[in-house]
Amino acid sequence: MKVSVYGSCVARDVVRVAEEYLELERYYARSSWISATTKPVDLPKQKSKLDSAFQQRMVEYDLQSRALSGVKASECQTIMLDLVDERLGVYPTNSGGYVTWLNELNHSGWLPVIPHGKLIEFGSDAHFELFAGAVPRVADALADKHAVLLKFDFAAKTLGGEDVPETNGRPAKWWNEAYSRYYDAVSAAGIEIMEVPAELCLSTKEHRWGIAQYHYQDDFYFWVAENLKARK
Repeated sequence: MKVSVYGSCVARDVVRVAEEYLELERYYARSSWISATTKPVDLPKQKSKLDSAFQQRMVEYDLQSRALSGVKASECQTIMLDLVDERLGVYPTNSGGYVTWLNELNHSGWLPVIPHGKLIEFGSDAHFELFAGAVPRVADALADKHAVLLKFDFAAKTLGGEDVPETNGRPAKWWNEAYSRYYDAVSAAGIEIMEVPAELCLSTKEHRWGIAQYHYQDDFYFWVAENLKARK
């Protein structure tokens, strides 16, 4: 089954782990719904400091607001979404658009040369209002696709019962509570939501990139893949 992904490593890892079930057609990462549905931002003229072609594409696509239009153009019908990268917040730019705060953007050397305002942090009322405004645009763009948003808890524990390190200084409980109204906004817009059982939302040291609140046990990814196929 072919799928395209607009989201974080969580949705991407579903395809990576469950490769016997799924085949990836397109992948758009690290671009918030706010950035993807608002005015594009001109790319700086100065050369980027990034060496990775993938990281450079992520930064460019975010500035150019290309993630949503790119995944919409996918030839496959099933689009897997997640909201993990919304946690990064956005910068308003003086030109009227928004850019997602990314480590890759910072490392590119481009952020200081893009005239912008203060970071609008995830979970704030200002950020949520911008996100809520973006949701209908995402829903409309993907209305002719089978778009499924993954809903899941950030992991507080590992399979072995260890505490998972905080993300940006915040425990899993904070993130899960903060995300609640974001999921509600998506649900109200009619986008299909697939909620992963809480008992599967455990991290593991066996994960390819180590323990983190959004790096899960393989059973998490297999459950998503199996249910995605069943809903096709």
